[in-house]
Amino acid sequence: MKLLKLVTTCCFMLSSLFLMSSPVIGMTNDDNQHEFHFVINQLQEFSENLRPLVLEKEENVIYSPLSYYLALLSLEPGLTNEQQELMMDALMPDSDKIDREEYLDLVASFLTKATEDETPTFLTKSYLLGNQNKKWHAEFESAVKNLATFLKLVDFTDPATYEALNKDIAQFTNDLINPYFTEDRIEELINNEALYLMILNMLYFKGKWTNTFEETLTEEAPFYGRAEESTVDLMSQTNYFDYYETDDYQAVRLNYTNDANFIVVLPKEAVASDIMWEFYDDVNDNDDIEWESKRIKLSLPKWEESASLELTESLQYLGLDSFAKDLGDTTYFTTEAEVFISQILQRVEFKLDENGTEAAAVTELIMETKAIMDEHEPIEMIVNRPFVYNISLDGLPLFEGSVQNLSK
Repeated sequence: MKLLKLVTTCCFMLSSLFLMSSPVIGMTNDDNQHEFHFVINQLQEFSENLRPLVLEKEENVIYSPLSYYLALLSLEPGLTNEQQELMMDALMPDSDKIDREEYLDLVASFLTKATEDETPTFLTKSYLLGNQNKKWHAEFESAVKNLATFLKLVDFTDPATYEALNKDIAQFTNDLINPYFTEDRIEELINNEALYLMILNMLYFKGKWTNTFEETLTEEAPFYGRAEESTVDLMSQTNYFDYYETDDYQAVRLNYTNDANFIVVLPKEAVASDIMWEFYDDVNDNDDIEWESKRIKLSLPKWEESASLELTESLQYLGLDSFAKDLGDTTYFTTEAEVFISQILQRVEFKLDENGTEAAAVTELIMETKAIMDEHEPIEMIVNRPFVYNISLDGLPLFEGSVQNLSK
């Protein structure tokens, strides 16, 4: 039986491990367990809405729905009216069950518990950067204070701005992402005169297996990929794991010491990528699945993964495609401007070995001001007949002349 690209499924599992009900329930008490479960359900549905990004891909995929979610969450308080409703529908699909303010408070509590516990499940931090010539609107400044979002006014035209961010991102992600802004990207940003707002969400995870793998048992072995057969380092151990099996696939759940877990969904025979994701959904969308503790002889690839993803098109999957044209009236700054989302990028780094897993993501949202269009018809000037001209300095002609005839 040929193994499929386990890498693809495993990668997404890491980005979703924060969202599973079991680990988060483990870190909550009886009073807030049910409420946090509601937040997790919203995050899971948000993740499912992004699925078209990966359904048909036949190569390795890894991205972080949670990092993307938290970046959009930082943007939400500055929206108003219909745009804010659209955003909340994307962030909270079950919006009819709880009001906006209560949900944002609940998410803030969820983040505090997850990140500030004695053994944090993950760490996250968001920057909302604005043009240094602006001033934050007091209402917006107050609204984001509990969302692990830090407001800064910066000079978008100064390379030092991005160099400082690179240092902060490297430190936060334990050098997994270093540097984030390349020289070409910095050059692109400092020349973008329309740059109005930038959101950066950083997400970092490090988990040690509850049952580590013995390095001496790791051996080179074939991996039967979708495109070709290759050789990988295959870790092995025999232990009791949470296990679930159907006629179509096997699923195993490994635990980390920080209450998170890692789930692998392995089809029993070669199937298309979209079918693999169907099996994945079958595991993650089904609260009635009964995991059983079984003695498993488990072999798992040891690998590292890097990915850079363009997420701008994902707005349409979230019902936010209009945001790529207009964010409507906003309250980010005291001075209003017509703004739209021009780009959404994400970078992910991932490492899995005998001791555990380390992963980091940075999600970047770019907001630009809309160009002011002249409503008057342009005056047409076609220089296709004799003319005079000069080169001048403050009105002083350095050169002047006339053209009577021209040819190639």
